[in-house]
Amino acid sequence: MCLAALACGGAAPAPIRLFDGRTLAGWEQGTADSFRVENGSITGGTIDQVLTKKTFLCTTRDYGDFRLTARFRIDGGQYANTGIQFRTARVDAGATQVIGYQADAGHIYWGTLYDEGRRKVTLADFDQSKIARHLNDGKWNRYAIVAKGRHIVLTFNGVKTVDYVEPDTSIAQTGKICLQLHDKVAMTVAFRDIVLTPL
Repeated sequence: MCLAALACGGAAPAPIRLFDGRTLAGWEQGTADSFRVENGSITGGTIDQVLTKKTFLCTTRDYGDFRLTARFRIDGGQYANTGIQFRTARVDAGATQVIGYQADAGHIYWGTLYDEGRRKVTLADFDQSKIARHLNDGKWNRYAIVAKGRHIVLTFNGVKTVDYVEPDTSIAQTGKICLQLHDKVAMTVAFRDIVLTPL
């Protein structure tokens, strides 16, 4: 029996562009109209509005093992915060809140792995003094996320910041990809070049 396409001479899974650059096809809003397409990017928030609750734009499909790459930027001052959720689920239908892993980004959280809405803790930290010289503050940054089984690796602007193995075997290994718009800070976030390759 063939267990892997490459071992049997088959083709490797093709990369999937999760964002077509023009529409939000394949995504669903947590709060109506929080995200939009602007200048070829998925854009959320406004620089003059503070949200009272976080909200998340999520894929309509679930994904398990994958490598995901994306570019993003945050505008809104030193406390602006965002992240890329993965293996994530909404708390209930139409909910703004989610549970799942988050490749975190923003004040003191660049390159870290957070457990959003579930354990509500940083699962793997990274020395922020080391990442400072690799940070493009207010400009485009890049995340690469590899999730394979219980092993998660985050790479931020080419620097591996997290190499984490989930010890809890009850944690789901599939879920949605979501983009976060944080509360309590007026800001905009933008995402583009979101490509997922199944593993």
